[in-house]
Amino acid sequence: MNMIQNLSKVQRNSISIALIGLGLSSFIESSFTLFLFFFICAGIISWTTAKFLIVAYIKFKFPEQYLDENIKKMLKKERIQK
Repeated sequence: MNMIQNLSKVQRNSISIALIGLGLSSFIESSFTLFLFFFICAGIISWTTAKFLIVAYIKFKFPEQYLDENIKKMLKKERIQK
């Protein structure tokens, strides 16, 4: 235990990450679990990509509403109303 306490923070984090990776690899040993893991990752990636594309389209289609100055004005109005 004393040897672990003498390690730097980066070394302790590296060891922790390696142990987590070993644990995950033993958990993902079965093919069905691996399929579910990649399916969930693909879902997260597609959701974030769609969200990014929608926000980019809205900012492109209505640029006057999403200028920094207009957003700051809108936030000030909301603060005054509260």
